[in-house]
This record gives sequence, C-alpha cells and structure tokens, in this order.
Amino acid sequence: INSGVPVDVSSLTSGVSAIAAGTGHMCALTHEGGGKCWGWNVTGQLGDGTTTYSIVPVDVHGLASGVAALAAAFYHTCAITTGGSVKCWGHNGGGQLGNGSWTQSLVPVDVVGLASGASAIAAGSDHTCALMTGGGVKCWGSNGLGQLGSRHVDRGGSNVPVDVTGLQSGVTAIAAGGAHTCALAGGGRVKCWGANFDGEFGDGTATYSSVPVNVDFARQGLPVTDTAARGVPERSAEFPLVPVLAGLAAGIAMLVRRRDREADDRRACTVAGLRPWVDAREAGTAAAEE
Repeated sequence: INSGVPVDVSSLTSGVSAIAAGTGHMCALTHEGGGKCWGWNVTGQLGDGTTTYSIVPVDVHGLASGVAALAAAFYHTCAITTGGSVKCWGHNGGGQLGNGSWTQSLVPVDVVGLASGASAIAAGSDHTCALMTGGGVKCWGSNGLGQLGSRHVDRGGSNVPVDVTGLQSGVTAIAAGGAHTCALAGGGRVKCWGANFDGEFGDGTATYSSVPVNVDFARQGLPVTDTAARGVPERSAEFPLVPVLAGLAAGIAMLVRRRDREADDRRACTVAGLRPWVDAREAGTAAAEE
C-alpha cells in the first residue's frame, strides 16, 4: 500500500548506517556490515538467490558482514567490502555486473580485477563505476552513449572494468545517473561523461561525450552553444542513430517490464484469492470506458 507519510521498514528500526535506492528496490547497510534489500526482484536485484519480490528486508547472500558501501540502480545492485573488493548482482544485460559475462546473477559475483582497492561505488541504469583508493575511476556496463568514459561509444558495452579517460588519479567522489556519470576531481572541478540530452554536464551543451568534460559553473543558464558529440572516434559516425536507438530500447524495455509486473500482480492476486475482485474491477473500468 502506498503511503504519503514515512513508515518504518520492518526489522530496521535501528542499527542502519547507510541506504541505497534503486528504481523499484531498496538496500540498507547495517552497523554489523551486512547488506539487506527489499522490493522488486525480477532480475535478482535483492541478491537473496531468488527472483521473488519481498515487502520486508532480506539478507543479501554471503554479505551478512564485511560490507562497506552499497549502490542500487535500475535492476542491479553493487557493494564494496571492507577489503576494497567489489561485488554486484541482478540484471546484467549490459555487463553492469562486471564479472566478464552477460548473464544475470541472483547472488553477488566478483567484479573482474577489483578484488581490492575500491573506495566508492556508483551505479547507473545499466553501468557501474568504482572509485579506486589511488583516485582513479573505472567503469563497466552499457556504453551506447559513452557512459564508461573510455573514449569509445560501443553498443555492446564492456562486461569488465575499463579506465575512465584522464581520470587515473585525483578523484575524490563519484556519482552516477541513468546513463551518465560525474566525478569530483582535483581543485574542486566536476567532470561528467555519458548522456547529456537534458544538459546533465552543465557545460552549455546538449550532446553526449565519451570522455569527461568540465562542468561550467560560470554559465548560469546561458544558452546551449554546442551540439556536436565530443570524444567520439571517427568510427562512431557509422552509428548516427545510437542516441535514438538507445532511447527506443529503453522505452520498449520499460513497457515490457510494466507488462511483466502487471502479470506478476495478477498472479499474486490469484494466489491471495483476490482474482474475482480484480476481474470485477477491470470489467467495471472497461464498461465505463465504453
């Protein structure tokens, strides 16, 4: 049931040190270093070994302790352990789990090459980035709009971490949006890369970039002056419809997820003995529309 006021999360009225919010699921880090998640679980984003959604927190498999940070995204979740390793679970169609495969996982899997040295984690819709203790940034997952910052636009993405161009050191914080990422670099500068159709970069442009660009805090609402993609090699000209296709694919995926969710809700109502009520309500709605 939706609520217009805050309600207590079952079994988590105390002992929580951090939280992370995904599109349809939530996760919490306990004082003991354990990970707990709840909500939608169609791709295993709760990490409990199932695809059954849960309205109460469940333990993330194998992470009852030793977790330092969590990041939740569209349909996947990642964690940094106290030893600096990175683990991810859930959807993996873009390689966002970083374990060298394209297959979803219902339990945490190790990110290739990140067994230690990670200090922060950020997750976008279908990509993930990690800040390393040396100040460098690595990203993996979908890259159709340059969200990995690797100077390439690749519809296939990368299922293992790659270095972000020009950010091998000096970064102190990272944050990821749907298909873009930003980093706090030396001197208080902010650099962003990936999608920029809504001005996410704050630099007066509205086109994507596969390399980090500086946020221009001096512009303060000046009009857009540049509409050319930057940091994209010449071969990217072969893919002029990448942004359009990426948006179309996202729209189709959303419709599919909505259809699947409605189907699951129907099954849940049937199990709960509410199916006759649902059928009656839908019949009344159809009659009203006619």
